[in-house]
Amino acid sequence: LEELPQLARGREAAGPLRVGAISTALVGVLPAAMRLVAGRHPGVELKVTPGTAGHLYRLLEAGELDCVLVPRPPFALPKSLLWRPVREEPLVLLAPPTLAGAEVPALLRAAPLIRMDRASWAGRLMTAFLEDHRLAPAELFEMDAPEAIVILVAQ
Repeated sequence: LEELPQLARGREAAGPLRVGAISTALVGVLPAAMRLVAGRHPGVELKVTPGTAGHLYRLLEAGELDCVLVPRPPFALPKSLLWRPVREEPLVLLAPPTLAGAEVPALLRAAPLIRMDRASWAGRLMTAFLEDHRLAPAELFEMDAPEAIVILVAQ
């Protein structure tokens, strides 16, 4: 609100922009967005805070962040916040190359699951998928760290 008069007079956006991002956004969407902001709005001071979706949402709600890159919240947002999709990404099941071509139920029977944390927003989507398809795989680990899951599956 403080910057609206300045923007209405055609002045360039300037000042701090506090962005929160989950780990996959940090390496996916955010680098290109940061280059774009830096190129188009050199007066904007971008500060990025990494974290989990729930933690970043709480910071946004508290006014400590201006925007966040997180999965769609699994609840209705208050009127003070606005949701805008940036891009859609499918849920994926990673498996060793020796299991290439197998269907999801067969993959989940052949190897234990390293799953996203049930409490995370992405983990809730995974839980819903497993329940909807009546799948109950053996679970090896549970964590809110997609990059670590990729490394563990590769090993």
